[in-house]
Amino acid sequence: PFSAKCMKVAACNDHSLILLEGNVLLSLGTNDHGQLGRHVGTSEELKNPSLEPDHFRIDAAHFGATPIRGMAAGWSHCAAVTESGQLYCWGNGSRGQLGIDHTSGSAVPREVKGFSSGVKVAQVSCGESFTVVLDDRGGLWSFGEANYGKLGQGESAVAVVTVPKPILPELPKVN
Repeated sequence: PFSAKCMKVAACNDHSLILLEGNVLLSLGTNDHGQLGRHVGTSEELKNPSLEPDHFRIDAAHFGATPIRGMAAGWSHCAAVTESGQLYCWGNGSRGQLGIDHTSGSAVPREVKGFSSGVKVAQVSCGESFTVVLDDRGGLWSFGEANYGKLGQGESAVAVVTVPKPILPELPKVN
């Protein structure tokens, strides 16, 4: 139903992200944790949504109007990477999965800081309550719920990591 070409999609649980040509990011579905990254309107609007792209648009100003390279959808949070290598997360932050140094959620995209100086994000993936990032140097980072070793940061008594931390900083050499 949209006249613009769809460039990328991401979906999980009850929500989806669609990146249209022209750097228009749309969000669809449930917003019980702010994972749509925008104001969803009244309950009447939710029952009978407009099919116009503007109804579903996440404001590009949240990303500094920088083009989006990719995005990911987790159980109740989302993330987007800009062409300039910045990472933005929004939605449920109760397990630190937004990487914004606390466990509060955010109904709008928030820039994730805390990467080493000069590191640019190349790709992001979201799990149920954690986020994993690939940087432009081939480094891996993670944050969120740390149980079962899923953050790749070794054994730790820390249950929640609220800022980006390197995964396996010393990767084994392959012969």
